[in-house]
Amino acid sequence: MERVSKMKERPIIFSSEMVRAILEDRKTMTRRPIKVQPSHKYAIFADYKTDLGFTKSKESFWAGFWLNGNPDVGSPGYFKCPHGIPGDQLWVRETWKCSALSHHTPTDGPESAEHSISYKPDGCFPNCKTFKFEKPMDNAWQKNRDGWRSSIHMPRWASRITLEIVNVKVERIQYITHKDALAEGVAYDVSKEDGSPLSRFQKLWNSIYSKKGFGWNKNPWVWVIGFKRIKDR
Repeated sequence: MERVSKMKERPIIFSSEMVRAILEDRKTMTRRPIKVQPSHKYAIFADYKTDLGFTKSKESFWAGFWLNGNPDVGSPGYFKCPHGIPGDQLWVRETWKCSALSHHTPTDGPESAEHSISYKPDGCFPNCKTFKFEKPMDNAWQKNRDGWRSSIHMPRWASRITLEIVNVKVERIQYITHKDALAEGVAYDVSKEDGSPLSRFQKLWNSIYSKKGFGWNKNPWVWVIGFKRIKDR
């Protein structure tokens, strides 16, 4: 009997612009560079289970490439998507702050605390969300309550957006289509001569990944992750 893999949950960071696009249901996919790029320009990627036929594999998604460019004589290599497989969930990290904190010490029962969290992508009128705990959080959460905290430091309990992965594939960044650029949450900018979604996505990509060695002109291989927002959280 084939073992059924359990759903896994991982964090993922999005900019304020992309968080707004997710909340408006305009962003349904994201591209992330494969950190270790194939060494050969003729690399071939394939889904380990569906494309290569390993249907009984315990791994649900692997991508393989041929180092020598010729599948008949090349050496296979395998990559597991670090962001997950279809059915896994991603919880979004975004810029946030602890707007308010209150303690409750009842005469009987456990002490509790409430944290009101504000989210910077919401603009001037943040959508506060209150979290209750049976025990007060560490004093570190009370410091600098008026200052925004980096998304990298958002704990799971403060996240308000959860995504479910619906598909994963591998392609080069320059293979992105006009339709996919829109699905990345990038809209037209009619105020600019070159404000098409593809052009804007290229600029956005370079602003994030150019200094990390994955610039648009290098045409790196990327994970393409399609997702849907779970709206009942």
